[in-house]
Amino acid sequence: MGQFMTNTILPKYADSMGASTFMVGLVGSSFAVTTLLMRPVSGAAIDSFNRKNLLILTEIFIALANISYRISDNVTLIIISRAIHGIGAGAFTPLALTIVSGCLPEEKMASGIGVFALGQAFSMALGPNIGLFLVGIFDYHFVFIGSACLAVLSIVLVLLLPNAKAREKKHFAIRADNVFDRGSLGATLVMMYIGFTHTCVNTYIVLYGLNRGVERVGLYFTAYAASLLISRPLSGSIADRFGYKTSMIPAFICSVASYIFIGLSDSLYLFIIAGIFSAFGQGSIQPSIISLSMRLAPPERSGVVVNTLYAGLDFGMLIAGPVCGFICTLIANASGNLLTGYSGMFFVLIIPAVIGLVCFLYLDKKNSILRTK
Repeated sequence: MGQFMTNTILPKYADSMGASTFMVGLVGSSFAVTTLLMRPVSGAAIDSFNRKNLLILTEIFIALANISYRISDNVTLIIISRAIHGIGAGAFTPLALTIVSGCLPEEKMASGIGVFALGQAFSMALGPNIGLFLVGIFDYHFVFIGSACLAVLSIVLVLLLPNAKAREKKHFAIRADNVFDRGSLGATLVMMYIGFTHTCVNTYIVLYGLNRGVERVGLYFTAYAASLLISRPLSGSIADRFGYKTSMIPAFICSVASYIFIGLSDSLYLFIIAGIFSAFGQGSIQPSIISLSMRLAPPERSGVVVNTLYAGLDFGMLIAGPVCGFICTLIANASGNLLTGYSGMFFVLIIPAVIGLVCFLYLDKKNSILRTK
């Protein structure tokens, strides 16, 4: 919740300090860079140290980052604070997922991960609006302190978690085999697709909607987040009962449909439909591919596997902005119409969706678990 609150207001906060468009972009990219750089360290640490203590450490970094936002009086300090935030956030998600997967029976893995992912869906639906509301009532500093308090509250909740079962811990060392799991390459490519397309849509859909004359295009995100509350537990339950093929192939089809609806959207109604399809598409694919990978991974490799998946997600997010911007500019220059550039860019997203489906089908061919209930 705290992260979605601050993510929404930080660009406006930097802009209020007189930051250029380039510097505002650096505020976002500094987070992605440190998140990605944390992957080698966190992958080795998750399987080597006490996971509850590591989770507390990540929350301390997140709390410190929010306090640092509060005392920053120039854009450079905001960028440094954002980098600190990336260190905590980069380790938090794979660490939390590893802890969750260790608590779930194998036959409930997909639905369990889906329920866990509801926390993100819930905060995604409420966090941005709460952050903007609090800025309007109070100021930016109040939101940063509030987010720091939420991180401290999370530390208290971590302390209440039951202790994990005894497991064999590895000696901490950053090596290729405890940084990247080669067996998870196909799943990592699917996660890269999720990161790439999700970032591309989030970055450009508001500008596209405004150019289309749709004022309330932000309701796309509301429709997406609200639909996640249904799609994620539903897709997990279907995967557990009928197999991953039954849940994943329709999800890829829904993803393609969402890009088509966005590309054709000239009304708020179509944007909302696109948001719903996106939730049942890429919003369902992410927890399903994670739960599948966790079921296939030996327990002692779970931390490395999750870390590998999120490295793919981070890389997709990192390259999405410039790549999609280049595609949009290329199409706009060729057609002489900026709207055609935006629309064509969203249609091009069908290509990585097809590649993601091919990667999933490769996993299906390689692992019989996808064909079993």
